[in-house]
Amino acid sequence: MRFITNIVSQFISKIMKQSESKQEKNDIKLKALLEEYATKKETEFDIKMDAQLDEETQARLAELKTAARLHSFYAIRNIADIDSYIQYDDPFTAGILIADYEQQLAREYILNYVDIFNHESDCYIDFYIPGYEKTNGDSLAAFSIGEEKYRFNRELFNEAIMDLGRKGIKYQFCPLLILQEFEEQHMTGRRIVIELQTDKAGMLFEDIFRIAKREIDIEVFSRELKKRQIKQLMPKIVKEIIKKLTGSMLVEVIVDNTDVITQYRIKER
Repeated sequence: MRFITNIVSQFISKIMKQSESKQEKNDIKLKALLEEYATKKETEFDIKMDAQLDEETQARLAELKTAARLHSFYAIRNIADIDSYIQYDDPFTAGILIADYEQQLAREYILNYVDIFNHESDCYIDFYIPGYEKTNGDSLAAFSIGEEKYRFNRELFNEAIMDLGRKGIKYQFCPLLILQEFEEQHMTGRRIVIELQTDKAGMLFEDIFRIAKREIDIEVFSRELKKRQIKQLMPKIVKEIIKKLTGSMLVEVIVDNTDVITQYRIKER
């Protein structure tokens, strides 16, 4: 995952060069706080920022944070391009979003909101969207990420699908989100493949962002997403339970030691 350290350094240098002597103290604080932002949760950072900086410097810092957030979602031409973004040898999880711009629901429920997802992710986890390339023409743009606009390329998209197929990931002709483990800068065989329900995709991304703020291990994602699925199934399960209670069925609910329901089983009396 690519954090914002390099971007922070670039902006610090620019700000320090432009600063006047009366801003010197605030710029020193700004530098220290920007370095903290690369490693700390935003809420804690914001509290400290409000307490230490004057209004003008707060505004400048907010601009830097906005720019830094642009580095969470990446439109790429093909799967191989992901390697150029990977900087870490230790295992971590990143997302690969397979979304065909020519599918109406993928466009309406997912691609139209890529820049919002990018903002909400807060740099805790990266996502790569193959099959897209930069464009300068608004009329050709499929979506924007920050100031950059990207257009759909059918040939590149199809190549990405075939590349994933060679890695054992079958495309089901609907939007896919692949939570992929990387180790030593390469994809491992451990992944979670999610067929996106387009009208629920936004809520799923929000849950993934929430999980990533705590941990980006593939096992954690697997465990937490299973809990999410069970929670979503609860109303349907309870409805079925009520139907069965008048018959010859018992419902056994297994609860773990954190009081999270992890399994349901219906068994005979």
